Amino acid sequence: MKRIYLLFALLSPLLATAQSGKYRVYGKTDLPVDGKVRLHWYNINSGKHVDSATVTDGKFEFTGTMKEVEFGQLIFRSGSSDRSAVFYLEPGTIHVDIMAGTRYGKLSGTPLNNDYQQYYQMLDTMLTRINIGREGKRPYDQFSNDIPAEKLNILTQYIKTHKASKVSIDQLNMFAAKNPHPVALTALLGELSPALKKSEAGMALASRIKGMRSGKIGDMTLPFSLPDTAGRMVKLTDFRGKYVLLDFWATWCIPCIAEMPNVINAWNTYKNKNFTVVGVSLDRPDSKERWLKMIRESKYNWTQLSDLKFWNCEAALLYNVNSVPANFLIDPKGIIIATNLRGEALQKKLSEIFQ
Repeated sequence: MKRIYLLFALLSPLLATAQSGKYRVYGKTDLPVDGKVRLHWYNINSGKHVDSATVTDGKFEFTGTMKEVEFGQLIFRSGSSDRSAVFYLEPGTIHVDIMAGTRYGKLSGTPLNNDYQQYYQMLDTMLTRINIGREGKRPYDQFSNDIPAEKLNILTQYIKTHKASKVSIDQLNMFAAKNPHPVALTALLGELSPALKKSEAGMALASRIKGMRSGKIGDMTLPFSLPDTAGRMVKLTDFRGKYVLLDFWATWCIPCIAEMPNVINAWNTYKNKNFTVVGVSLDRPDSKERWLKMIRESKYNWTQLSDLKFWNCEAALLYNVNSVPANFLIDPKGIIIATNLRGEALQKKLSEIFQ
């Protein structure tokens, strides 16, 4: 169940909506519960929030306030299994029933959760159908990466009758984060209401789709501007005329930190030979000080940029970056000549260029 929470944490900046208020979550289950039920939700500015409640006669309750609409997740242990239900944490009274023999929690009580329940019903019907005959194999679920056609079909059906629902744009963004299908996604985005297209989530999806169509070897780079460590806006085009390693990383990314000595070596070796590095960090607001400290103490002396939007960094969306470390080697004309060079591969490529 951890991957469910992490997925929504990654997308939180796009899922949030300016709609503050009080929430009340009424939960019900007919399953035995080991310990308490936990409520998890995440906000890009305030971080991770966790609450817990005791189950009495199969019922439990959470109350609180929120500044923005977020995804919430209920989690509890039942026997040898974890059970979970994902819903919209929005103002009002939210009902979540988690029953034995069901794949998802049953949602009701508030507008977005009523819409989400309809999506769950369509998803559940599809998964039941495609899992027939898979005895002995791991059943498909909503996070399976090898059923994109079935997921697209569900999204297409759902959006036809929910063109103005936030659920539609949220599900499109979740699908796009793992499935580079620019043609289909462009068509579905075009079906949404004008308000959803102009929303932060709609514009982010448009940027991600644009990135799916580019970012390959031979493509011209897409321009962007981000603040540096002093808050000054820096454009990628400011480095035109040089070879540039556009390096996506984050302070919380262990493989990124492990790769940094290699980047330092490349920087020190070729910085006086028409070469530079532009680092783009996928950090969050709550890790800004750690980002600045790591740059200073580890001597990452090249240009460092970040809008502190986590996975929804403007440049990451534009280059369709869904994992880090990731990099793009750009020639002086702004053309991508290599991607994801690590270790000896980076040194070899730079040696070939500057030989």
